[in-house]
Amino acid sequence: MISRCFVSTRLGHWLLESRASGLCLISPVKSPSEDLLGDRRSRDIVKSAARSLEVYFSSGQLLGSIPICASVTQGESEFAQSIWAALAKVPRGATISYSDLGKLAGHPGSARAVGQVLGKNPLPVIRPCHRVICATGAIGGFRFGIGFKSQLLDWERSNKYNHLNKENRSGNFTSKW
Repeated sequence: MISRCFVSTRLGHWLLESRASGLCLISPVKSPSEDLLGDRRSRDIVKSAARSLEVYFSSGQLLGSIPICASVTQGESEFAQSIWAALAKVPRGATISYSDLGKLAGHPGSARAVGQVLGKNPLPVIRPCHRVICATGAIGGFRFGIGFKSQLLDWERSNKYNHLNKENRSGNFTSKW
């Protein structure tokens, strides 16, 4: 059974959905609706994720780990898994190009395939695909619109809590692969 919860943050309203196995959707919405609370396990997950999202947009920190629904990860190729693992290394407030993310994941020359994997992401912020931009510095695409992608990037870059990351704060993520 699905549980649904709406969260209001400084970047607008968000819909969160979970099943008993984990969080399956985070999506910006124009206005909140009624929460739908299913079984206890999915309700606990969606409430925990909602609290984590609220804390993230007020302090810059995600609280602990949030279980991800099996339907999100089921059937993901080894390539997709390597992209998500590499993306997890990109610090808050930094960006990386599609091609550099492919290289970091061990797949040089895979920029388009990287974009296809990221375009299917139902969990922005948790899987921060908004941090991936074009090699030219252009913002690139985003499932929820490039305006919203820009807002997320601007918020992360200007967040006063970015000092909590010990990584490079110059704007672009650098790594040796």
